[in-house]
Amino acid sequence: MNTERNAQWIVTSKSTGICNYMRELWSYRRLLGFLTNKILEKQYQRSTLGWLWLVIRPAMMVLMYTVLFGTVLGVDSGPLPFLMFIVLGLSVWTSFDRALTWSTRSMETVRGITKKVYFPKLMLPIAGQASGIIDLSVLLIYVAIVWIYYYFIKGQAVLSLGWELLAAPVGVILSFYMSLAMSLWTSVLDAISRDMRYSLRYFMQAWMFFTPVMYPVSRIPEKWRILIQLNPMTPVVENFRAAFVPHIQVEWFAFVYPFVFASIAFVSGLWFFMTFESETVDSL
Repeated sequence: MNTERNAQWIVTSKSTGICNYMRELWSYRRLLGFLTNKILEKQYQRSTLGWLWLVIRPAMMVLMYTVLFGTVLGVDSGPLPFLMFIVLGLSVWTSFDRALTWSTRSMETVRGITKKVYFPKLMLPIAGQASGIIDLSVLLIYVAIVWIYYYFIKGQAVLSLGWELLAAPVGVILSFYMSLAMSLWTSVLDAISRDMRYSLRYFMQAWMFFTPVMYPVSRIPEKWRILIQLNPMTPVVENFRAAFVPHIQVEWFAFVYPFVFASIAFVSGLWFFMTFESETVDSL
């Protein structure tokens, strides 16, 4: 009897318990850069333009929403020119969207490695966050370009660089915290069934329209405003934008709601992820 032929490979955790798992995660930290690179390469693997899409895609979004909502529909953006209004809104929203999307796909993206070698699979949703960080960097460059255009060509100081600018990194950190927390659920579900990937795409599109990216909350009728305010991304986007805008006060206390929402999703998601991690590898 050939025992070697009948042997089975079992890819499972070496540690049990949250503390041991976190220590193990730290011991594999050098693998994070490799996994991040693999996930980023996968995004544009079969594209002719490749990494140029990092610049083209956000530019097309800014142009499309500016024409549709700013010019055609004439949405009032308050003290900000609509172009700057939409670039600031898209900066934090797009980074959140991309981070959640690619963290969700992270297990399937590197399934060849995942099924052969053991490492804490929690590293995969963390690595997927890099997609959002890159998109945020590109859109912040667009913010700078639009600011230069209005300041030096139109002579308008459309942005304020005061102490309330500190709200911007707080909003960014919260958006990535929320995307990571949610991806602990969605990455496992995506590995089990590809339906998660396709449904997430439509869910994120719908979520965006319930987030004040293309319009200010003040323009929503009072009876419908509660639906927008229940959205945990609303205070994140509004405060991120307010951090740059003169004469608009940042609502610091509003950050509590998305933080609590993300924390509940993270704690429950971490339990869910650790519980089904081994079963997830078998489903890939």
